[in-house]
Amino acid sequence: MSQAFHLDGVVQPYDWGGKLFIPELLGRTPGRQASAELWLGTHPKGMAHVRETGAPLDEFLAARHYTLPFLLKVLDVRESLSIQVHPDRQQAIEGFRRENEMGVPLHSPARNYKDANHKPEVMVAITPCVLLYGFATVAQIKQRCASFASLKPLLSALDTHPLDEVYCSVMRAPREELDALLAPMLREVLPRWRAGGLSGEDHLFWFARAAGEHGAEDCRDPGLLALLMMNLVHVAPGTAVYQPARLPHAYLHGCNVELMANSDNVLRGGLTSKHVDVDELLAVVDVQPAQPAPVPGDVLAPGIVRYRLPTEEFGLLRVLGPTALGRALLPRISIMLNMGADCGVRVDAAEYTLARGESLLLPANAELGIAGQDIDLFIAS
Repeated sequence: MSQAFHLDGVVQPYDWGGKLFIPELLGRTPGRQASAELWLGTHPKGMAHVRETGAPLDEFLAARHYTLPFLLKVLDVRESLSIQVHPDRQQAIEGFRRENEMGVPLHSPARNYKDANHKPEVMVAITPCVLLYGFATVAQIKQRCASFASLKPLLSALDTHPLDEVYCSVMRAPREELDALLAPMLREVLPRWRAGGLSGEDHLFWFARAAGEHGAEDCRDPGLLALLMMNLVHVAPGTAVYQPARLPHAYLHGCNVELMANSDNVLRGGLTSKHVDVDELLAVVDVQPAQPAPVPGDVLAPGIVRYRLPTEEFGLLRVLGPTALGRALLPRISIMLNMGADCGVRVDAAEYTLARGESLLLPANAELGIAGQDIDLFIAS
């Protein structure tokens, strides 16, 4: 492939998504339907197409003996996503094979493994974002639960059992036990939340918000207790956060650009109406406390940042001004996504106009020149 091609991605209308950000990014009139995610890649659930030829991206690349190992997305999170865990590579291979042998249809709601790939991912906040990220320490969990009398059994369990055993017991708790733990707490917290008496800096705000989205006072989802056991992270625009395999996490609010291995394998850990396979979740999840930390960015030249990622399948650059990029920065086929104003892009000797929200499929070893005002480009490679 010796030239660039425009890509048309797929908008996913998941009901947790917003209705404005992605349509406005793409220059479309917002409608009643949610626009939760924009997918740019070759995953069968959301195949991009090459505008100049009309071909599906996987067929276009296969004809040129290429594959795309990553999936680039834009997310607009209006309501909380489910708590999620993605398998590591070996878990994905074994789980995909096992469900195939069991005859579970690929599109079945009860299917855990849609493919045989792992799904490490990185997000870069475009607006202020809030997410749950890994487990907090036992001391932190006890501190935030200590004022609720109904949670004393949870606190006692944390005093006498390892965190992984406590989490397991929470996810397997019968309805009557969840009722005893959650009902008194919800009766106290939800009125405070509805009256505006809780801060978004506090776990209790997101606890109440999640309950409000899943039955309010009647919510008995063990994911509410898992939320109290996890780290709450506020991510400023421009900051990147990496989520490795097996780390429990959930996006709660905000718009971001996300890059991941080309997979849709998800084990859900609550706060969802979708399938939750507790046995498989507990076999995959890492319950060790995790300290959330921003991904460092290396400034390669004025206006060019490369995020330092521990991944083989993908790398991520952000370009924030007029500049030139040498061939060594893009040794593989890449996707450029324009999150800023319209700009000019030179790919080797060819010139392209890239409108806000548009994307280009770039050839390997391309030399790039970027011109314009208010430039904000992401390049996944």
